[in-house]
Amino acid sequence: MAPAAAYDAKANRTCAIDGENASSVLLATVTAYSEGSNAWTAITSDAVARDYLAAAYDSAADLTYAFDGAASSGAITTVGALVQ
Repeated sequence: MAPAAAYDAKANRTCAIDGENASSVLLATVTAYSEGSNAWTAITSDAVARDYLAAAYDSAADLTYAFDGAASSGAITTVGALVQ
């Protein structure tokens, strides 16, 4: 289950990106955990289902980025902005 996570300081939330479920199916989802509501919420989807990726939040641009990873078709070597 290798999702990536990044903390969005402006929105005070942690975003979990992609990964795989308990049945080893790759996910193309972005969910956010809010401490205030103590709940996970689906906020968007990723263009590619993948795991073993990295993520980072850019506070100047107010964006969360996903980097690289592995899809069912092989390695992914891209950077994409996912969450604003």
